[in-house]
Amino acid sequence: MSDLRDGDSSSTSVDAGGESGSEAVETSDANTELCSNEASRELCDFRGGASEYETELMSSSRENPAQNAERQKAFSYGEKTDGAVEGGTAKESEISSKHELPACFDKMSDESKAKQVEALGKMSADEKNSYFDIIEREPAITNDVKNVAEKNMAELQGLEYRVKTPSSTYEKMYDRGSGEHVDVQDMNDVIRYTAVYSPDELADGTNACLSDFESRGYTVDRVKNTWDNENATYRGINAVLTNPEGQSFEVQFHTQESFDLKNGELHALYEQRRTMADDNPKAIELDEKMAELSSKMERPKGIEKVRNR
Repeated sequence: MSDLRDGDSSSTSVDAGGESGSEAVETSDANTELCSNEASRELCDFRGGASEYETELMSSSRENPAQNAERQKAFSYGEKTDGAVEGGTAKESEISSKHELPACFDKMSDESKAKQVEALGKMSADEKNSYFDIIEREPAITNDVKNVAEKNMAELQGLEYRVKTPSSTYEKMYDRGSGEHVDVQDMNDVIRYTAVYSPDELADGTNACLSDFESRGYTVDRVKNTWDNENATYRGINAVLTNPEGQSFEVQFHTQESFDLKNGELHALYEQRRTMADDNPKAIELDEKMAELSSKMERPKGIEKVRNR
């Protein structure tokens, strides 16, 4: 099985980009994150990991599109201004506010919010600062991503999952069974996006987007294209980029079919697989099932033109 780990994801997303993608991905060097085990790297590279928030929103979007649209509208960033420490100074209140749950997660259920607050509480002061610093850089990146997508006729999907939740971030740092600690500042998928094209347009559209980012001062650090990898448990394109200010993030390029598979049956199998050792008979069975599902997708036209970097 080929190694697709993005440093991660992550999204994704799309941990959804997630986290729905329970974000199982990541790290190794500046451009490569650690995955919990070798055999699941292809999938977790693209999954980006989805949090319980993403899972909750994906479920609600199917059941109540209007409510989901309202939630997406509310997915804006900024520090909470309430919850200041009573009797504290203005500076103390500012610090306290910064370390509360970001406003982008306001639409979570109370149970999900409690999980995120608990995860933030487990982080060290430096880890929390790093996490919030990344979130503060997201709006400028998102603005450029939207402009690139519009110019190159890409459809952004799952944009509401573009930031990895604190619980998924903490899990990726400590709880994925790799035995190695991953620094949050080394994660490439705390911010992540998904661009969708038709099978006829995916190859040219991906290359056009990457060139457009470079023209705006971004660097393309890594591209993984596994559409023609017969042994891959997942087939898709994952890119890691860095903006001019030095913030890394990931963009996944999909067809609608591959995006739906990632968020559907493949993700369900991946959630079973991600914590298993590679030699676990059940893990081998799940890998074979994921590879079988992925092999049935329509191969995008000219996809070999998207070169690995």
